[in-house]
Amino acid sequence: QGTIDYKRIGKIELYKSLIEKYEKQLATAQTDFEFEHLKKLEQDIQQLHSELVGPIKALEKELVEEARKLLTDEQRARGPAPMPELPVDRINWQTIWALLVIGGLLIAGLLTPLAAVAGAGLLTLFYLAMPPWPGVPEPPGPEHAFIVNKNFIEAVALLAIAAMPTGRWFGIDGIVHALWKLRRLRKQGIEV
Repeated sequence: QGTIDYKRIGKIELYKSLIEKYEKQLATAQTDFEFEHLKKLEQDIQQLHSELVGPIKALEKELVEEARKLLTDEQRARGPAPMPELPVDRINWQTIWALLVIGGLLIAGLLTPLAAVAGAGLLTLFYLAMPPWPGVPEPPGPEHAFIVNKNFIEAVALLAIAAMPTGRWFGIDGIVHALWKLRRLRKQGIEV
């Protein structure tokens, strides 16, 4: 029980060194040959990862099976225990609903300036969560330049939409604007 698997420790160190080597080569890779070499190195890393994690997953499966044997039939019939709601769960739902509502308003062309400003605000929060600044870990996703990433560009585009009278041209805002203009012209006695 108290034995140390020095072979496994060696594999962990090898895994860490391969990842470090991969990251260094990825930062300097420019040719197709270098990227092909990186793919091979990535496959070696994935294989070593499977070798290291496989026994842990087997132990986890065994632990779950042994724990199920301790439960009575009545306890098993209740199903899995509900997980407590965490603050991150609430934030995830708020993000999903904000994206749905803002996106729906922009697609429908309803309250376009307000929806565009709200969308720019939401994208600013995304930007600040993982900014492309020096010293901050590089976020996954599309490449970016210094200070500028896709969230920044999209926020600027939404602010441009909010600043222009786009709501008067298309969507539900366009229909409301046309009806309002028609009503105003009729009020002035101009027949259209």
